[in-house]
Amino acid sequence: MLSKGFRDEENEKAGQVLTGLLEENFEPDLWRKQQREKVSKILEELSGIGISELYDISPDVLLLKLQEQEFTAAQYEQLGDLLFNISRVEPEHHLELSAHAVALYEHSQIQSKTFSFSLIEKINSAKNA
Repeated sequence: MLSKGFRDEENEKAGQVLTGLLEENFEPDLWRKQQREKVSKILEELSGIGISELYDISPDVLLLKLQEQEFTAAQYEQLGDLLFNISRVEPEHHLELSAHAVALYEHSQIQSKTFSFSLIEKINSAKNA
């Protein structure tokens, strides 16, 4: 198990990386040509799961893998936002990515131990998309 100081540092870095990815504007042509590979590589480094692997695993398996990485509630939410954004440029995998986003949002809600209208709105948006 990592020391608390090192774990906090790792969580800070992961949060910054996810924030940077969320600032990207995903466009279908650019996504297929270069963004997909870049995002997949970053996700692989953060979570051990690349984009292609996300299509083949269930939301429950995704959560188990992420729990091993000791993600924070905020990181679960950020990752949910990222997957929901990606679902818009990956129409053939929209359902899988949206289901993962919902699971991440719900887990974030539970882990944070506070009620968030923002998360409820995100959950509803992902379910209805």
